[in-house]
Amino acid sequence: MSLQRVTSLETFMTYPQGFYGWASWTRVHKLTFNPLPEEWDPEPTIERPQTIAAFNVSRWKRLLQVIASIVCCLLAAGVIFGYGALKPVLKSEGAYRQRCAIPNGLPKDEEICIEMHLNFMFTIAVVATNVAALPVGAILDHYGPRVCGLLGSLLLAFGAVLMAFESRLPIDGLMLGYLLLALGGPFTFMSSFQLSNAFPRHSGLILALLTAAFDASSAVFPIFHFAYRATEGAFTRRTFFLVYLIVPAVIALLQLTLMPARSYKTAGELVGEADDALFDEFASKIYDDEETPLLHAQQRQHCAYLIEGMENVLGAEAYADRVTRETSVNNASGVWGSLHTLSASEQLKSPWFVLICFFTGTYFLRLSPTSFLALAPKPADHGRP
Repeated sequence: MSLQRVTSLETFMTYPQGFYGWASWTRVHKLTFNPLPEEWDPEPTIERPQTIAAFNVSRWKRLLQVIASIVCCLLAAGVIFGYGALKPVLKSEGAYRQRCAIPNGLPKDEEICIEMHLNFMFTIAVVATNVAALPVGAILDHYGPRVCGLLGSLLLAFGAVLMAFESRLPIDGLMLGYLLLALGGPFTFMSSFQLSNAFPRHSGLILALLTAAFDASSAVFPIFHFAYRATEGAFTRRTFFLVYLIVPAVIALLQLTLMPARSYKTAGELVGEADDALFDEFASKIYDDEETPLLHAQQRQHCAYLIEGMENVLGAEAYADRVTRETSVNNASGVWGSLHTLSASEQLKSPWFVLICFFTGTYFLRLSPTSFLALAPKPADHGRP
């Protein structure tokens, strides 16, 4: 069979001179058969989850998704940072009392041992929360936000169970349970970032609300502390963490029903998809072959659908105008891009880096002034009684 019998010359698409600045016409060949043997076919690659456009989902559903994600982050994203309120409860219930029991030892030594165990538990949890960002991001890219949310709910559930029944376990249940709570937070928090693309015009507000919910989630343990004191210890740690199991259960239920399985497209992806549709429509109009009349109606309908959807989620204002406005604001600020052209060594020596380090150090000293004062040298005692 000859090549002319299995292909169609009308299926070759050509672009006119000057369309992309080429000196000659270029043909894009679309073969109707596989010219390579089957054993030459490349191995199938694992495709990442496809994103979805925000205008394909109803406005009310997207709004409910954003509200649900904020509530979930408020209850689970950063609960471990309320350690200061949980620590007195753990000590009053005898946490690490048996592990730190020293025969013929001083009570002060036992208290120091308990303090070190509890502080080490918190240190491990904080480190895990920050280090977990890398694997969580990889899982989010490959498997989507739903898998991340389900993993987060699973970790939170196991952590709550270990914190509730740690006295019955042969291992350090407090350490492991607090670690699982710390790992479940980033899975819940980072899987919610993509919801800022549900309303691109309000993406900054959504991210601010999610970040605020993460910070406010540290109030979960202080609320438990107040309940513990108000009931004079009747509302125990075990009761609290058994009740807290409702949170991961609700998160898992929302992930399986309301929350999106795939991430929303960014504004750039929406614009790129619309540009591709406009290009296909324009390219089909400049040719007259056996296929283009059949494609015109479908391409026009698809292009109109994309443009209408973009106007709904991005606003009637042109995307290029928004970029121009934001660029002018960045240029007027005098800060944006001030270090972009400098090498790493030059950036480290610049006043910007020094000021940022000074600000960060001052900020963390403000967070823990008592620790700073405890480390400060005490004044010498000049023989006073």
